[in-house]
Amino acid sequence: MENNPTGTSCACRCQLAIATVPVQRFERLYPVCEALGRGTLFAALDLPFCPEVRYEYGQ
Repeated sequence: MENNPTGTSCACRCQLAIATVPVQRFERLYPVCEALGRGTLFAALDLPFCPEVRYEYGQ
């Protein structure tokens, strides 16, 4: 019997997700000060935020 701290039985042993992580190449790196401001060291990961879609309360 499996160690189950909640005491519930788990009938389904399905695989819920598969994580895929692409290899990040160490090219086009930002200088440290700029990377801290942008939130990433990698220029390839510096994707702009697009605020065109807005949701408002009550609609």
